[in-house]
Amino acid sequence: MNNKKIVAGLLALTFVFDGVVMPKPAVNSAVISASASKELTCGDYKYIRIGDGNVKIAKYIGTDTIIEIPNKINGMAVTSIGDSAFKCNLNITAVTVPTGVSTIDSEAFYGCLNLESISLPKGLISIRYMAFSQCKSLVGISMPDSVTHIGISCFSGCTALGDVKLSAKLTTIPKCVFQFCSSLESLEIPEGVRTIDGYLNYLDSLKSISLPESLTSLDSNSLCNCKNLKELTVPANVESIKAPSFTRNHPDFVLNCYNGSAAENYVLENAINFNVIDTKEETLHPTLSSVRFNSEFHQFRLRWTTVKGAEKYGIAVYLAGKWKIQNQNITDTVYTSPKNLVPGKSYKVAIAARVNGKWDTSNAIKNAVNVTIK
Repeated sequence: MNNKKIVAGLLALTFVFDGVVMPKPAVNSAVISASASKELTCGDYKYIRIGDGNVKIAKYIGTDTIIEIPNKINGMAVTSIGDSAFKCNLNITAVTVPTGVSTIDSEAFYGCLNLESISLPKGLISIRYMAFSQCKSLVGISMPDSVTHIGISCFSGCTALGDVKLSAKLTTIPKCVFQFCSSLESLEIPEGVRTIDGYLNYLDSLKSISLPESLTSLDSNSLCNCKNLKELTVPANVESIKAPSFTRNHPDFVLNCYNGSAAENYVLENAINFNVIDTKEETLHPTLSSVRFNSEFHQFRLRWTTVKGAEKYGIAVYLAGKWKIQNQNITDTVYTSPKNLVPGKSYKVAIAARVNGKWDTSNAIKNAVNVTIK
């Protein structure tokens, strides 16, 4: 008995067993699923049927250098580019993805070393894991605003990538998305992004990056090892920053942050130079406006706002359970600590103002900050 007869017999048994009619949809769905996974060939493409009248590109088998992927194959709409469909193709230099494609699957163009340009269609929704990773000749990417998801390491290792436009509908920048993109000089994270998941790092040429007001968290290793990044402003809405973000950047790197923000607390604890960008020149009590750290001499320098009528300022440090005065004859609004403090040790520091002969110690202690030595 051949296989077709066996299948026919099984179906007959399935539909009527002991006089009970079984539901047909369960059987039909299994048959459809089995046929859907079969690769078919049309011209330069292997494809898989997915659903009613749609196909997924499974593999490109042609030899062209400039490719316009068809929007239909055998009358069926191309709606996705499958896993590894063009992976490690060394011929292609330019690709146009047609309108109608909503998904570019994992590693679809991974390792296409000579791919210089890719045109993405309006309506594209998802670009998945490592889809364009290691495309070392890719110079630019313009993402349509329909894209809501990009995968981990999506463009990692694209060493020629210098021009990036991200979708306005993204809410998360995933791990390692631009890691080792050593030609990227500037990057604008669009408004609406709430989380940078981490490892947005090793961007050797990055000189500027714009973070949106919608951002609420920065995961570990965000924007570190960017040796040309000298300055960055962290929005006030950021509530969570995980170490070691912002480390090992340009030696003069400065973080601009808001008074009392998570970023201000983070930089004090991690010995990162910073400016507070929302302080007034004159306040009711001394408020930190900047801190600089010196890793060579293991010391720090504080600057603060002026207090109207202040005759002098004083610095106290909390040591062994007591506040100990370090200097109470400061006439300027700057204090430099002694050299050779203990690297990694944190000191609680209070800044007080003397007005009309009276020291305002209550506000000084209330607004004391923890400073960690570099």
